[in-house]
Amino acid sequence: ESGHIYIVKSTDKGETFGDTVRVDHLAEGFGQYPDLTVLNDTVYVTFMNHDADGLNPSYEVARSVDGGMSFESEVLAASIIPGESCDCCQPEILVDEESVIVLFRNNDENIRDIKAVRSLDRASSFTEWISLDDHNWYIESCPSTGPDGQFISDTKLAAAYKTEVDGDPKVFLNVYDLESGESTDLIEIYGATGTGANLNYPQISYDEYVIGLVWEDGNSQFYGLDESSLK
Repeated sequence: ESGHIYIVKSTDKGETFGDTVRVDHLAEGFGQYPDLTVLNDTVYVTFMNHDADGLNPSYEVARSVDGGMSFESEVLAASIIPGESCDCCQPEILVDEESVIVLFRNNDENIRDIKAVRSLDRASSFTEWISLDDHNWYIESCPSTGPDGQFISDTKLAAAYKTEVDGDPKVFLNVYDLESGESTDLIEIYGATGTGANLNYPQISYDEYVIGLVWEDGNSQFYGLDESSLK
């Protein structure tokens, strides 16, 4: 409960790493669950912060404009959404020329769905929020499973996440159009009965019209997805 967020950087494709650099400027509270992304020489790091009593978790974003040598003071990002950040689910941060977006699991009176906040001024402020998940998963303890996402075009992002529907765990893929402010595709990738917490940690990758997803599943079976179902 007194730790901080740090990065190390390699400039030789991972062969060696430089000195440790502290990211946060927290005088109280403590940072957890970092994620980072890079655009040109600007490094963006998101992490969860709490108040001094370890309550009221919310995601912040710190920015480095000198390639990770130093970081500006963090900006509170997720507080524009009702509720608080789910306190043990990892985030995802995405950046392109237009947006900085943080995806995370929200907790609004134990409704724990995936939301996102968006900055249009390079993470100086976060003024828009997006709902990527409206399944209204009610759970009284943190499920410890966050989203993963990627931009798949100049205007669209794809997010994968686990939720539960009528008590059954499922993995969904949501393709969201930032221009229209709507989801264009919401696809149930996989649904199970009785696996509970064993279904977890979905991850997504995208390259040239191909979207791949992986997840942890306690069942020893193989499941395939026909490419025709992804438009």
